[in-house]
Amino acid sequence: MYVILVVGDEDAACLDTNLMLKATLPNAGLWIAPNTGHTVNLEVPAASMPTSRPSCELSKGDCDAVLTRQ
Repeated sequence: MYVILVVGDEDAACLDTNLMLKATLPNAGLWIAPNTGHTVNLEVPAASMPTSRPSCELSKGDCDAVLTRQ
C-alpha cells in the first residue's frame, strides 16, 4: 500500500510531521505544494488528487514531486 502525503510549504505546523512520516513509512511519497498553507486541497486543487497526475507513478513508488501553483 502506498501513502501519499500532501503538505503546503507554508504549513509550518505540519511540515516537520510530514517529513518524519516520509522518512518512516517505506512506501510513502511526499508532495510539497509551494505557496500554500494548511488548506492545500482548496489552494491547489490538483494536490488533492495526486494519483491523477501522470508524474506520480504509484506502481514504481515514485511519488516525490513538488507541485507548481496552477
